[in-house]
Amino acid sequence: MRRGARAMFDEDRVELVRLLTDFADARVTSDHGRRLLNDFRSGSQQWIDHAERAMAMADAGRQQEATALLFSPSIAGLGGRLSEVSREWIR
Repeated sequence: MRRGARAMFDEDRVELVRLLTDFADARVTSDHGRRLLNDFRSGSQQWIDHAERAMAMADAGRQQEATALLFSPSIAGLGGRLSEVSREWIR
């Protein structure tokens, strides 16, 4: 089950990179839009890095540490920041 979840995570990560690259290349029309794109790209990469660390911990049998990382203030802060950037970007 974990292997399948990891495969889906990896597929989604690749798709996110593709979509953000397409957006950067063809759809950004202002400096403000470019800033929001860069903020979203940076924040999502940080979130992905944390998630990958948590998955590696879980794979190594360190489930409690992985869970603690996923529910840590740093992950929650990243999620909140990504939500704010997304809301502003949509406007």
